[in-house]
Amino acid sequence: MNKNNRAIIISGSIGVGKTTTIQALIEYFNKENVGIIEEYIDYSPRIGKMLISDVGNGIERNYTLQKFILQCYEEQLKNNKNKKVIIIERHPREAIEVFCEIDKIMTEKEREEITNKIYLIEKEYQLEYNKFNTYCISTDYATPNVIARNIFTEWVKRENIENETFHVFLYANEENQKKRIIKRNRGVISEMNFYYVNQINTLYKHYLNEHFTSKENNEETLFIKKLHKDAIIPTRGTEQSVGFDLYSIDDNIIYPHDRCLISTGIAVQIPHFCYGRVAPRSSLAIKYGIDIGGGVIDEDYRGEIKVIVFNHSNTIYRCKKGDRVAQLIIEKIKQCKIEEVKEISETIRGEKGFGSTGK
Repeated sequence: MNKNNRAIIISGSIGVGKTTTIQALIEYFNKENVGIIEEYIDYSPRIGKMLISDVGNGIERNYTLQKFILQCYEEQLKNNKNKKVIIIERHPREAIEVFCEIDKIMTEKEREEITNKIYLIEKEYQLEYNKFNTYCISTDYATPNVIARNIFTEWVKRENIENETFHVFLYANEENQKKRIIKRNRGVISEMNFYYVNQINTLYKHYLNEHFTSKENNEETLFIKKLHKDAIIPTRGTEQSVGFDLYSIDDNIIYPHDRCLISTGIAVQIPHFCYGRVAPRSSLAIKYGIDIGGGVIDEDYRGEIKVIVFNHSNTIYRCKKGDRVAQLIIEKIKQCKIEEVKEISETIRGEKGFGSTGK
């Protein structure tokens, strides 16, 4: 395998859209350039299903399934060693640490032996994953084509990448998982009860945190596009500053107790599962009575960032071209579904509000 090849790991539980995402990626990267490392049950269905059945019936011995998983992995790496992009459908670690863990069929010593074999295989084929770009994506909200087009576009443009891996962890709500599993109806998978699927989902969360979450991976990228020649790219005052300063591209006058819409001349691409909050700058608030309103930027918004500025003072405030007018803070969010119910849980506080707890 060429040293500068790129690897993409498509991870996730059962019925979350891995196969359709991989098909979209194959089209995106051009089929001739892509090497697919299939999951063992697709690469060798007859043997794979037989071994899974043995595990389910409690007759699996000497971790034969795990050895077979690695055999399939190594054979496919060898067959695709000259491809520019390697797409791995469910890394062997997942099958070993999630599906084998749920059936408790490996001892610690056996697990360590298998882990060492994975390391040696990946070292031989120069797939030493030193750097990760890790994304967790709900396929309830993003289609495979959107994932392929939006997430990998900037990655493809980059040059001189060495041993870098893109890890995409897919998930979906239980209802959509069930629909996909029933639709697929693939042999042993269709016979699984959904209690088992929930157990797998829980183990996947642990797997993701164990292997793909670190301080380095926590740093997301905020993409900025200039829409105006005088636009200034947002900056941070210090490395530890939370907010990115936003700059005005025009001269503006804000009269006492009035408001003004100030242009920044930029558009942004917010990281997944985040939103942008446009917040006041403390220095403008204390010195000039300046406040900010309506400061929510959704992840999918691609228009110009404009700032609603309020002047609460009794004097005119002049905002000059190039002045810092507000700050942009990127915050993580939790996507929730809505469900109407007749009752909600009770608390000690109940319906008390508007200062009921004191000053």
